[in-house]
Amino acid sequence: MKRISVTICCILLVAIAFWFFPLLHIVHTNSAAPAEHETAFNASEFAKTFWKDQLAPSLAQAPDAATILAALSANRESARTQFGRKVGVSRASLYVMRGSGTIVSVDNKGVGIGLDNDAKHADVTLQTGLLFGNTVRDATDLLDASKFPDSRQFNEVSTELNHIVEADVIAVLKQNATDGRRVTFAGCVEIQDQADIPHPLTLIPLQVHID
Repeated sequence: MKRISVTICCILLVAIAFWFFPLLHIVHTNSAAPAEHETAFNASEFAKTFWKDQLAPSLAQAPDAATILAALSANRESARTQFGRKVGVSRASLYVMRGSGTIVSVDNKGVGIGLDNDAKHADVTLQTGLLFGNTVRDATDLLDASKFPDSRQFNEVSTELNHIVEADVIAVLKQNATDGRRVTFAGCVEIQDQADIPHPLTLIPLQVHID
């Protein structure tokens, strides 16, 4: 009888210990969800804010397109040093430029712009197709990859910036571009170091105003 009493007391003590000091602590997933949601990265919102507050205002300081084209024609290395930028060990250079001219051609690939007042042929073409790659994100040198916790988020921002260009710039360009109209533009381009410089040079449009 005494042993039974001792056993019962031990069981009760163990039960009490587990009650106050459980080995497992169960947390409902719903309670953790709000914190996760608050810290989740929203690439779309980030891209919109970056575009409005940084990228678009920076284009007012972009060098003149005619000046860059002349520099590339005269001395490619000098032009790259003065106007271009590289990302990492890339074998390509990125350029941002702005200018104005006359629309001399419109087709399903782009809008040709002659930079001279009496131009008959395009000096640059503003691309109107779908965008791929990271030229928009990287050309202005305003975003630092090291500021992002992982490359996935950095690449998501690139995709969202491309979407902004397609929806807010290219769509307007395609709707309003006709031969003979005057246009003011800003754009960016990536040129492979060892490749011939194309003429006309095809730019991704970042800003467009058609008179």
